[in-house]
Amino acid sequence: MPNLQIKRLLIYMIISTFSYTSWGQLFTDRNLYEVLREVEAKLNQGKFDDAIKLCQIYPKERVFNDLAQNAKILKNLYIKGTELLRNKDYTRSYELFNTYRKYSGNSLRIFDLAIQKSLEGIGKIKDTQITVAERRIYGLGKVIEGRNQLNALDTSRAEISFRSARDRAAKYDQQVAIETQKGLKQVEGLKLWGRRLRELQSKPLSPEERISLLEDYRKATSNEVSVKSLEEKIEYLKTLSQPDTAIAPITPSQKMLYFAQNCKTELLVAYIKDNDAKIPVASQLSSSLTMYHQTELDIIQFKQDPGKREFAKAAYEKLKEITNTIHEKSVGSALNICARKAYCEYLIEIAAKSEKAADQNNNYKSLYEDALRNLTIALNQKVPEYEQTLKQSQRRISERLGCDTFVRDFKRSIVSVRRSLSNCRVKEAQQNWQQALAKLSGCEANGGILKLYMGLKDSILVVLVADSIMSHNEKAAKELLSKLECKEAESIYKRLSSLKTCNQNELKKIISEGLIACEECTRKKCYITNRQAAEKLEANSLWKDAYSNYQQALSCASEADKEEVIVKMKLIECEAFPERCKSETTYFRPEIIGAYSLIKPTYTIGDKTQEMTIWYHISGGLQLSLISHSSPVDFSIGAEYFQTQFQSLGTIKETKYVLEDFSLKGVNGFAVMKLHKGITDPNRWRPYVKLGVEAMVPLSYRYEHYATGKVIDNREQLNSQSFSGIGGIGIELQRKHVGCFLELFGSYNFTGIYNANATNPSITLNSSISANIHRAGVRLGFRFW
Repeated sequence: MPNLQIKRLLIYMIISTFSYTSWGQLFTDRNLYEVLREVEAKLNQGKFDDAIKLCQIYPKERVFNDLAQNAKILKNLYIKGTELLRNKDYTRSYELFNTYRKYSGNSLRIFDLAIQKSLEGIGKIKDTQITVAERRIYGLGKVIEGRNQLNALDTSRAEISFRSARDRAAKYDQQVAIETQKGLKQVEGLKLWGRRLRELQSKPLSPEERISLLEDYRKATSNEVSVKSLEEKIEYLKTLSQPDTAIAPITPSQKMLYFAQNCKTELLVAYIKDNDAKIPVASQLSSSLTMYHQTELDIIQFKQDPGKREFAKAAYEKLKEITNTIHEKSVGSALNICARKAYCEYLIEIAAKSEKAADQNNNYKSLYEDALRNLTIALNQKVPEYEQTLKQSQRRISERLGCDTFVRDFKRSIVSVRRSLSNCRVKEAQQNWQQALAKLSGCEANGGILKLYMGLKDSILVVLVADSIMSHNEKAAKELLSKLECKEAESIYKRLSSLKTCNQNELKKIISEGLIACEECTRKKCYITNRQAAEKLEANSLWKDAYSNYQQALSCASEADKEEVIVKMKLIECEAFPERCKSETTYFRPEIIGAYSLIKPTYTIGDKTQEMTIWYHISGGLQLSLISHSSPVDFSIGAEYFQTQFQSLGTIKETKYVLEDFSLKGVNGFAVMKLHKGITDPNRWRPYVKLGVEAMVPLSYRYEHYATGKVIDNREQLNSQSFSGIGGIGIELQRKHVGCFLELFGSYNFTGIYNANATNPSITLNSSISANIHRAGVRLGFRFW
């Protein structure tokens, strides 16, 4: 039942469209305006050859022919001027570049920059070499530059320009002297006004006070400078302060809609710029509306030239297109109405001129046809208040023109309609039908001739409805697929198989691709649903359930996703199934190790404890570890080569100095155990506590007494080994084939390094000595096997 209602709705909409637009859909060449804008852009950039090629798109259009001719002249001017500039003939290049305005209605940046370079070149000529004529040219050029800068409210640069003109040319040209004096006075006035504006802007001002403050810039320049941005701001604030504007709209959206409904584009742009922080899509709106307003200004320019009517029409079409890009839909819709109404009024105006010209020229046929063409386009703008007037004008002109020509043109056009329909180009057939019908607009023979072609019209309607149903359902199915509502989308594709469209092959392709997409949707939904469920269970430490969901996700994962799911499963497998990990997570592995520590030995001579320095201890070697992820204890044995040095201190008159120096090298052997969590994941870092014993075996020993010069360079006084207790905390990652650890450790030496016969050689032979080396430091280790 819902499908039947959709069908009826679509048929009603299409019939309504036919009944309204079929009596006059003519198409303005919208590209005219776009190409013209592009030609102007190319000229502005100095890409003259590109501009000429673009003009050749419309070889029969007078405007483009004139533009192409002017582009060639501008190209030659620029080449000659550039050559003069290169040869430092600045005066002639300045004069030549300035002539470009004869061949361009718009300012061209490429020429303006060249003019500025020429002017700068004249300004660099030494005072002893510059002529009076060059001074005058430079002075007037700088005055013009200063004026433009004032109009842009750039007072700093304007002041520099006027001063340059005064210093180099005022004595030689009275006009320059007058203009520079006036310009500098205006600069000073604007500066004072600017300071006052900045002071008062931080204070609460009423709308009237703000307007008055801005308007004061005119007095500051004796009403001789017009700053566009300020004038727009003043106009904008005045509009906001009007009772009907100030009372009705409250929110930014309402105010924007108010300006749009009243077709006040310029004020709408100003409002958005002034309230961009309150409007989320301000930058996008500003971009679209600035383009809209610029197109409005172009239309005003086109209207002034009867030869550019087609360009004005193309610009109106562009205006309507822009409204579809405006992010705030209500604003876009309101401006669309403004554009269509303005377009309709313009078409009525030019149609009336064509009709009047035809009346004055003995019913000149082409003028009547032109008027009728424009009335048809105007009627298609769907402006209700003008509809009756337009139809009356159509009938009046059709009666004067007669119907024979229209009927003949209509029958010729029917050929293209049939051809498009036979090739299943349905939209093209509809468009050709509308164009054919437009040729009968306003003609009283419409009713009779159309009866002969009702079958063709119905055929177009039937296939159009079928294609529309297909498009509507395809779009709905794709939306369902994007929401992962796979079964509902599949149901739509299966229903489409009973639809009779013009191009059955295209329909079969859509259904086939759609069903494949449904299968992919089902797979994707299975993967996403199970993956998300697994991640949620994992976060709650429900390991077995999480593992089960990951298995289901794996069964419907894409090739690209499978590896990631497998990794996830491996990470939690030991948590979910500890019994699986016992044999696989216990192994012997050798590791490379290294340590850096600080030592402060306990050193006594007889009964006296000597003061010692803190020194370093460096070691490196190998250890063999039994690593387990299913037991809370690991074991390691290893050996390191070490080197250390320490010193004792003496004191003379409260000043400390190094008395003795000790240097020791050897091998440390150790056996330790690591305590950690009972069941751990090989792929995750785990903390541990370390306890064990260490045996130090000295290989070389050097002793030096700085006061007596006594040196010992053998191991006679040392124990063959010295034992210490070691402990520490650390963190490690121990996978099967790669591992590393970092730990903080300490050792306490409890047997000492000297034997019972050791004495200090600097005093007496029976002065026994003892020393214990305690240390604290950091050890790291790694393996890749």
